[in-house]
Amino acid sequence: MKLSRLAVERWNGRRWIRSRVAHAFGVQGDLQICWAPELPIIYISNAKAGCSTIKNSLKHAQANFYARNNLRGFRRDTDPHVSDDCLRSRGLPIESCRARYVISSVRNPYARALSGYLDMIEGRHVGQYPELGSKSSASFEDHLHALASRQPRILNVHFRPQYLNIGAPHILFDAIFFLESIAAMTAVLAGPLGEFSLQTFAPHSRRAGSRLMSYYSRRTVELVRQIYARDFELFNYSTDISEASTAPGAYLGLRGVVRDGAQPLTEPAAGISALIPTVRFQRLIEMKVL
Repeated sequence: MKLSRLAVERWNGRRWIRSRVAHAFGVQGDLQICWAPELPIIYISNAKAGCSTIKNSLKHAQANFYARNNLRGFRRDTDPHVSDDCLRSRGLPIESCRARYVISSVRNPYARALSGYLDMIEGRHVGQYPELGSKSSASFEDHLHALASRQPRILNVHFRPQYLNIGAPHILFDAIFFLESIAAMTAVLAGPLGEFSLQTFAPHSRRAGSRLMSYYSRRTVELVRQIYARDFELFNYSTDISEASTAPGAYLGLRGVVRDGAQPLTEPAAGISALIPTVRFQRLIEMKVL
């Protein structure tokens, strides 16, 4: 569907206004913050980095908590992206969240860039996103050129650099998990949650990691290194595409990459202090002030 120029301008205008107000607040206003009512977890979602599976797993963990405590009548939607009584995206109660663990997930930029293209552009036959203007996205290289020509912050979350999606390095995380070693999440969250298992939900998986060599050329490798340079740096990923399936470690903690993921988290180290201004800003959006 081709959007009119006026629709694109209005769309960009609204985002520009919110972006300016968020800047005045000193926050990133479009973080996707998820939380389970009875679990000490705040998850900042990152598109195309296992977010569907993680949300689904947190919903299962919350539902299991209700069952263990004989709490009935809760609502749980089968779509992990839909807010319900097991996982919410609005109304985070700041005053009761000081003891929550702050987590997220990331993915190798080469695999994530291709996954976004295969799913959102090639798979759904969408030729234009508002933030890409009139740029053509017919091929993977065309798509990357379109991304490179735009300001990273206004890009769709499926294409935007991951550090912007999760607010790094401003937001402090107890754990940022690598999709390439996502199984480590089970052991790491066993401490704070008591019972946790990964419940895979990946209807939009395009198995991009196994298709890299079919799409990447010297030029597309250069473009991904350019567009996602900060992701490579912050999350310790190698820029060597031959290492795209290798995780830097079990997860990224406050003090750097943790190699052994068998040790569960024992107490929150990051807290939500850095998130509080963002949550307050998002309340303004929820109240339709912005």
